[in-house]
Amino acid sequence: MIIKSEYIRRKLSYINSIVEDDTKQKLYDINTSAEYIFMHILNDVYGWSLINANEGKSNFPAIDLIDTVNETVFQVTSEISTKKVRVDTIEKFNELVKQDEYKQYAHYKIKMFYIKNKPNFSDKILEEFANKGVPKSHLYGIEDINRTVSANPTIATKVFKTLCKILHDKVCDSDVPSNLTIKSSTHDSSFIGREDEVKAIDEMLESSDSLLLINGIGGIGKSSLANYYLYTREKEFDYYGFIDGLDGFISAFRNSLDLKSEKQEELYHEIISKLQVLQGKKLLVIDNVTDIESHKNLIEMLLSLHKYDYKILFTSRRKIKNVKAYPLGTLLPTDAQKLFLSYFKTDELEKVDKIISYLGLHTLFIKLVAETIENEGYSLDDIIEKFEDENGGLSQIEYIDEESGDEVTFNQNLQELFSMQNLSDEYVLLLKRLAVLPSIDIALSFLEEILGKERLKGRLNFLVGRGWLTENEGVISFIRLLKSLFWLIMLLVLRRLRI
Repeated sequence: MIIKSEYIRRKLSYINSIVEDDTKQKLYDINTSAEYIFMHILNDVYGWSLINANEGKSNFPAIDLIDTVNETVFQVTSEISTKKVRVDTIEKFNELVKQDEYKQYAHYKIKMFYIKNKPNFSDKILEEFANKGVPKSHLYGIEDINRTVSANPTIATKVFKTLCKILHDKVCDSDVPSNLTIKSSTHDSSFIGREDEVKAIDEMLESSDSLLLINGIGGIGKSSLANYYLYTREKEFDYYGFIDGLDGFISAFRNSLDLKSEKQEELYHEIISKLQVLQGKKLLVIDNVTDIESHKNLIEMLLSLHKYDYKILFTSRRKIKNVKAYPLGTLLPTDAQKLFLSYFKTDELEKVDKIISYLGLHTLFIKLVAETIENEGYSLDDIIEKFEDENGGLSQIEYIDEESGDEVTFNQNLQELFSMQNLSDEYVLLLKRLAVLPSIDIALSFLEEILGKERLKGRLNFLVGRGWLTENEGVISFIRLLKSLFWLIMLLVLRRLRI
């Protein structure tokens, strides 16, 4: 179901713009339609019994709507001049009720409804109107409608249904749920920091064709950030969804879109076609995009959705063509400390800072180390000692993997996280040579000077894709983790090469 208050706000703004445009062209038929629309809306919002004044009396002058139950008359207008209130409404109505056929309305309250925000009359003018029977509280505008429907879901539903019926809007007939996918965002109480990153995502989705890629090394927190972003923003959208990898793209939408096709390519086209016709604001988060080459056609179809008012947020270690990348860095030191303390409570902050510095402010390893201390009974001094062990003592620490329930070592986790087990000796040797360099931005041209040009660029791009390095316009950046865990990386390299 679409967000009712947002839908109402957009439709009322649209009606106002049409009235203003037609009035400028001296076309006044739309004003009659607007009176009819707002008559129903005012009844929904305030519980009145307004009818068109002409229903009770043909060509009823001075006013547009009348409520004989609550003894009220309304002037509906887009004109914000004082003359409209003073002369065209108050004076005309007061003259009108002097006539015998209208005397029964003489004691009725006079109210104004503006098909826009209310005019900002001075206190002196407001006092004059009040003295003539039209106090400030009798002046209503679109902002009053929007404020009420935003605060009251029951009233919002009434107004929503009224607008749908009057405007014959097919969006109201949609039986597609707001959450388009099987998986939805969840609130992760361990998610810490990243306020600046959330703001940056908002800004970049507004200014980059509504497409954005959170790009970074493994374990840095891309998925957590994307999930948190959806969790905090989903109420701003009519439809939203979280897709965990493109391999699960079809199953994610199968129920919500009532898919009928059988073949994979046909299902892709059916999903995209059904997504295109949904009305309103939409947000899709597509997490952990891998095998970009094999999913090339699907990605191209997804990118086309930005033309249909979709914002799409990807996460991947790899770059995606035609999608602006937002490189996600490590945590701020203060946030890294908070993350550590959320898993292991201690007052020894200097030791904590030393450990998180060793870990390069890397999200996943901070979590794993802190949990291991908490669950396995290590002290902070034990961990620091193992960090400083030249034989790679920390790499042998075991902890319980949350998903498998098995005991694994940090050595195993690092290999899996950075796909170490799949690296050939050639890349392991290149990592060994790179690991002795400082963790700074280094131009590709300089690396070619010291390492040789032959196939270097291609091999570096491969390591970028695996998450070991980052690259931007010919500048190679060594992730801080690579330097901070130098002892562990070298241990892996030495064991692999049997040196």
